[in-house]
Amino acid sequence: MYGDTGHGETVAVQQALYLLPARTPVWRAVAAAKPGLPQLRAALLDARGLPAAALTHRAGAADRAPAEALEQPGALFLDDVNA
Repeated sequence: MYGDTGHGETVAVQQALYLLPARTPVWRAVAAAKPGLPQLRAALLDARGLPAAALTHRAGAADRAPAEALEQPGALFLDDVNA
């Protein structure tokens, strides 16, 4: 979902995610608007409870960890934070 700041995109997505079956895992990743690849990796790893700080500068491990985590069924909500 895309829109200008303050138009309720985050609330709308959260309400839609609330409608999923209770057993559906939902992960929320928060990143700055237009993040670089290291910041996006860190946000995805943090959302999944993986050690982001240890992996962000090791490209191979940092690429594998979120890819493996995303193989599990569930919903990933990537929310941007406008500073």
